[in-house]
Amino acid sequence: MKVLAALAIGAVSMAVAAQTTTFTETPHIHTTLNHFTVIDPGEPIAMFALADHSSFALERSGDKLFIEPLRENAATNLFIWTPTRQLIYEIDPAGALSKMDMLVRIPPSAHTTQQGEVTASAAVENRRQLSMQAQDDALMRSESISLDDQKQHSGEIAVRIEEVLRSKDQLLIRFSIRNESTDPFRVTTPDVFQPRPTVTPVSLLSLRDHQLNQQTASRFKATKGFPIDVIQAAVLAPDLEPGQATTGVITISGSEQSEPVLYELNFGSFQNHALTAEVVL
Repeated sequence: MKVLAALAIGAVSMAVAAQTTTFTETPHIHTTLNHFTVIDPGEPIAMFALADHSSFALERSGDKLFIEPLRENAATNLFIWTPTRQLIYEIDPAGALSKMDMLVRIPPSAHTTQQGEVTASAAVENRRQLSMQAQDDALMRSESISLDDQKQHSGEIAVRIEEVLRSKDQLLIRFSIRNESTDPFRVTTPDVFQPRPTVTPVSLLSLRDHQLNQQTASRFKATKGFPIDVIQAAVLAPDLEPGQATTGVITISGSEQSEPVLYELNFGSFQNHALTAEVVL
C-alpha cells in the first residue's frame, strides 16, 4: 500500500509552527491478531501514513480506517490528517482480545488538538466546509513524479519527490528521504525556492511532474530565485539512523491551472554538500 493513499488540500492556510509530541503524550491503540480495530474521526480522511506496513495492514473505507496486526511483538505509529485536524497514534503490539480497542471514535465537534488547545466548534465547522469543497476539487488529482536517472553513491542522503496533488490554489508534495550514509541525519522542513532559468534547453512543459537530476537541472543555469512560503509540513520520522528512510509532506501555494514551474526543495546540507531536490510541477 502506498503511504499516500488519499489526499485532500484544505482551503485554509496553516502557518508552520515548531511542535513536538512525545511518546508519552501520544494516545495508544491496542490491537489483537485476526481482528480489526476501526478508527472513526467523524469527518473525511485527507491523508494517512503508517510507518510499518509489514506488521500492520491498514485500509481506508470512506471516512474510517481499519487496522489489523499481522504479527506479534510489533509496534508502529500512525498519522491521520483530516480537513481540520492532525491525529497521531501509537499502535501497540497485538495483545489479549479483552484489552483491544475495537472502535476508536474521535468526534470532530469541540475536539482538542494535539497540543491541547480546544478549537471553537463554529470555526471548526467553517474550516471543515471550506476544506470539504477543496477536497471535492482536488481528490483523485494526484500525480506521481517521474525521476531522471540518478547516480546514487553510498554515503549520501537520497531525496525523492514522490507525488503531488493540486487544488485550485495549493500544491501538496510528498517526498521521501533515505539515509545511505554512516551518520545520523535529521530531516527538517525544507526551504522551497522558485529558481529562475536563464536558458531553456528543454521545455518545462515536457518536464512537468518530473524530478531533475543534477545534470539536467544545471542545464537551465538557474539563479536562486525567490522563496516560496511553506503553508504546512509534516515528517513521519525526522531522525534517521544509517539505512533508515522516512516520508513527509509539504503544502505550498500553487494552482492546478498554472504553467509548469521549476521548484527547488532545500533540506540544508550534509557533510558540506547542499541537499536539494529540483522538480518541475
